[in-house]
Amino acid sequence: MQDRWEIVIDGWTHYVSFQGREIVIGEHAGCGHTDNASAISLGEFLVGRHHRLIADAFGEKVLQKILDVARAKASVTLTKAELAQSASSVRKENPTKVCALLQAHAQMEPADDLYAFACGRLAHSRFSSIQVRAAQALSAWKEPRSVQPLRIWLDTLTSGASLHSLRRQAYLALENCVVERDTVWLIDRFLSLPPFEFQTENRREWYFSLRVILNRFPTEYAATRLAEECRQEDIERSRSALYVFGFVQFSNRLAVLDELRVISPQHPDLKLIESLLAREIG
Repeated sequence: MQDRWEIVIDGWTHYVSFQGREIVIGEHAGCGHTDNASAISLGEFLVGRHHRLIADAFGEKVLQKILDVARAKASVTLTKAELAQSASSVRKENPTKVCALLQAHAQMEPADDLYAFACGRLAHSRFSSIQVRAAQALSAWKEPRSVQPLRIWLDTLTSGASLHSLRRQAYLALENCVVERDTVWLIDRFLSLPPFEFQTENRREWYFSLRVILNRFPTEYAATRLAEECRQEDIERSRSALYVFGFVQFSNRLAVLDELRVISPQHPDLKLIESLLAREIG
């Protein structure tokens, strides 16, 4: 397995070399005192550090070969300490530069190194601007594998007005990445929210995204769970479910809405139910 690359540009020798659990990137002009090198862990390299430096000198194809070697070595040698070190280096980055890089990556094909770079910034950056750009890159690539890192990020954004915009970005990114099987955990998460959060988190952020996702995947599971919730005596819970259920093209929507109108003449959302029925029939 090749573990060293060199190229001469304008009298300077640029090189990349694997040394144990580190990768060394450097350049020299033919003698030792001109040598300028940086040694980083495999963890740091695999989450994106120095990728652009190598690509500029060697080209994208060589970068991909070096990444393949790094992944092979990492599968054997990468330790928890190195992963922690790579996370630490992410937190020290310049947010303006990283945001610009992520924005550029979003326009490219989602190669594994670009994907790892975005996931690393989403998980470890302390800057919300970087997190948002990383989520937007994952959203732009529209890949199902992005659901898990976005879901983990969403779980870190606990309730609070200051996190409203970040949660909204998480939902928007998920819209482009989910597949049909994801409707199970989406509905379960929605129904697990405390009633007071139905009025805050769900109304402001959740139900718009749920409507988009469920209109794409109107699964029987989602229809059944939401229909059950619409029949709840708890007004806040039934209202929140109704706002989602009433605007998704479920096959049983007309029957459920008509049932609610008949058995719940005092329902506080009777006008909404009737308007949804009128739209369905008309």
